[in-house]
Amino acid sequence: MISQTHRCIFVHVPKTAGQSIEQVFLTQLRLEWKQRAPLLLRRNRDPRKGPPRLAHLRASEYVDLGYCDLDTFSTFYRFSFVRNPWDRIVSFYKYIGSPAEYPFRDFVLHHLPNGLWSRMHWFVRPQTDFLYRDGKLLVDFVGRFESLAEDFTHVAGQLDLPTRELPFVNRSDARRSPVYPAIRRTLKALWPGSPAFGNFGGRPLTRYPDFAAYYDRDTCDVIARLYASDIEAFGYHSPLG
Repeated sequence: MISQTHRCIFVHVPKTAGQSIEQVFLTQLRLEWKQRAPLLLRRNRDPRKGPPRLAHLRASEYVDLGYCDLDTFSTFYRFSFVRNPWDRIVSFYKYIGSPAEYPFRDFVLHHLPNGLWSRMHWFVRPQTDFLYRDGKLLVDFVGRFESLAEDFTHVAGQLDLPTRELPFVNRSDARRSPVYPAIRRTLKALWPGSPAFGNFGGRPLTRYPDFAAYYDRDTCDVIARLYASDIEAFGYHSPLG
């Protein structure tokens, strides 16, 4: 997201409350969600110009792909939010409606590291891929999902935003969320014939009081391997210790 009015760039890592943050800026600019394109929040059909949703551009892609010049990127306030990778994967699992179709263990051991990792890497990739290049952090501030309200208050102060509160948007909660059309098409191609893809918004999702309850040692180890760079860069720890 780029806001010329606020002179900022928000690098939206998927499943880190990004749409709630974007909604704050849309509200400030008196724009409806369907009018979000001026903030670079639109679909993209050209793989050479970034992911299917430009909201999920990596920090390096803003300049590399011509969405802003280096001077703009260097002078605008750049920020992002990250999330414990084990928690983030549980959110992915809920978001795409998987609990009604197969166990979390199956999702982590088979679907995530195979089809999703290769065909939807733009969405499930490590958070460091969004924020770093050649070991250098490209944003001014990295907030934490775990301290979202406090850290967004810091961002709001830097940008003189009149609001410090975030709305709840796109939450992977007690019922299936409607996924992006591009994601839905990919899932249908990976698992043709699955009834899950014809009934989003239907049955309740499996819920536990804490994301750690989803994990066993094997699934913890898979996430530790896939997201080793996130764990090292942001100091997260396995829920099983």
